[in-house]
Amino acid sequence: MKFKLLFILFLLSSYANAQNTFKAIIKDSITHEPLFGVAVSIENTVSGAISDANGMAIITNVPDGDQPIVVYFIGYKKTIL
Repeated sequence: MKFKLLFILFLLSSYANAQNTFKAIIKDSITHEPLFGVAVSIENTVSGAISDANGMAIITNVPDGDQPIVVYFIGYKKTIL
């Protein structure tokens, strides 16, 4: 019983360590007002998010390593970070 519990805890902890999260607050560069509805995604994947009313965008389960982040909003220049 102890072995199974330890093994399950080990799997859960390794799974938790493998998760990365990208968080950003997106603001207009001139007015510094938060932008609502900005599309933020990891390039060449289906992972992404839309910024909320406070400009916050959160992408979970980001793969390890350097990942290009694409920021797109109508009326603004598309940016790759």
